[in-house]
Parts: sequence; structure tokens; C-alpha cells
Amino acid sequence: AGEGPRATLTHMPPLLATAGDDGVALWDGGAVARRRFSPHAAQVSALRWTANDRVLASSSHDGSVVLSERDGSLFDTLRPQARGPDGPAPVLSVTWSPASRYLASGSADALVRIFDLQKREHALTLRGHRAGVCALSWSPSEVHVASASTAGDVIVHRVQGSVAAVCRADTAPPGARGDHAVRGLHWSPFHPTKLATGSEDGVVSLWETAAPLRGGSHAAGAAGLPRAVQLH
Repeated sequence: AGEGPRATLTHMPPLLATAGDDGVALWDGGAVARRRFSPHAAQVSALRWTANDRVLASSSHDGSVVLSERDGSLFDTLRPQARGPDGPAPVLSVTWSPASRYLASGSADALVRIFDLQKREHALTLRGHRAGVCALSWSPSEVHVASASTAGDVIVHRVQGSVAAVCRADTAPPGARGDHAVRGLHWSPFHPTKLATGSEDGVVSLWETAAPLRGGSHAAGAAGLPRAVQLH
């Protein structure tokens, strides 16, 4: 008997994306950038690849989120439906949902915006923060998104079904002074109720995402400032 048709697998080589004063650069392991491009009119604040590494999201202080192909060509530009009197607020953070259908952005106007990439539309605006939103993380189910601000408050929003802020916490102690911005935020992919935060005061915390948000173990005085955290 003859052999049946064989599947062809297309290998997507890894690309490293970096952002600097001269725009975005894509690297494939060599000493010279494979591609350089400038998708924004102002400083780039964050970069995130989709789960399949095919589309790169970049956010900027110009108030936009740009989606670029692996070769640097423009895929789409996402802008909020409503803007303030001074124009769009700087976008400080951006992250894809696990299946890459949704993209969340956090801005200096203390708002979280959810974009539906299947419908190519600005779907939701989430409120509740006291300051700019500088960190975001999706739950594994894509039902919730967690956000954190430069004031140290963390909010878990339900974005499927009945949209609401289901729990929140302030990482800064009452009356505390200094910088308590939460810049590290990560939802565990294998423990769907656990969320980790890292703040500018050197504290890493593990939370249970119930209502109210309950803090667990804390690691004070972490080496350097914990601006990124990762849960297994």
C-alpha cells in the first residue's frame, strides 16, 4: 500500500524584539539586527509577541498599540475609542491573552482597555485604579485580567460574561511613603487562583485571587527592584 499524504511542519525560528530610542529591532541570533523599524511617534513602553510568535504588539507614549508582522510590516494599529482633551494617554503596558484573541493595554489615565483582535475592535474599558496602569496579566482561562498601577493597587477584572472588578488589594501599607508601583505581575498558568506581584519597594507577594484578594507569602528586600515576576 502506498503512503498517505505527509504533513509539512513550518518551523518559525525564534526572534528577539528590543525597543530603544531608535525604534524596534528584531534579532535572530546574529550580531546585527535582522530588521529595524519605527512603528510609533514616541517612546516604546512595552513589547509582547503572540503565543505563536507571528505578531508583535508594541505600546507607546504616543497612545497607540501597533501590531507588526515578523518582518516588521504593519499588521494593525489599535487606538482607544475615546480620548482625553489632551489626546490619547501614554500606553504603559500591554499583554496578549493566552490564545492571543484579546489584547489588554494599561495607560497613564488609570484605564485598562481590552481589544478583540478577531473583531478588530476596542471591546472594553476597565476602571478602578488610582494611577497609571503599568502591569497586566491574563488568567489561563481568559475570563479574568489582573492589572496593577504605579500607586501600588492591584485589581482582578472579570472580562467575560458580567464584566466587573471582582477583587482588589493595595500592596502599599496605609500611610506608606515612597515608590510602591507594582511593575511585576504574573498569573500562574498551572495554578489558576495564584497571582504574583513585584513592587518598587522590594516586596514580592503571592496572592489568592478570591474576593477579597488575599495575600500569602511575601519576600521583602528582594535583590534589586522586582520589576518582573514569573510563576510556574
